[in-house]
Amino acid sequence: MAALEKAEPCSSRQAAFELVHSTWLEVNSASIIPDQGIDAFRNMQICAEDGWQNLDGDPCFLTSIEHTGLGLYLHNNGTFVIQDLSCASCQILIAKLGVRQALSPAGFHLFAV
Repeated sequence: MAALEKAEPCSSRQAAFELVHSTWLEVNSASIIPDQGIDAFRNMQICAEDGWQNLDGDPCFLTSIEHTGLGLYLHNNGTFVIQDLSCASCQILIAKLGVRQALSPAGFHLFAV
């Protein structure tokens, strides 16, 4: 999670997916005991066939990253959330604002009038 926290904010759903995806693969490949199911994740895309839900909405989400019990929520503006869905408290492990929220005060959008 530290690598994700240090990363620059993302500007789109796709950019957030690419950040989480590449970081997850990098951490897993550096692991002493790599996850046996990593091949399916390596080829994952944001599509219904790969388990993604609410693709026309905001956020879209995956209810379990690689059968870990971790949910991943991707917002159109680049915000993403990883949540532990395997326990009763459903703790949010990381919530990273997209670039537009990170640049505006209190996470609100700023629009020119």
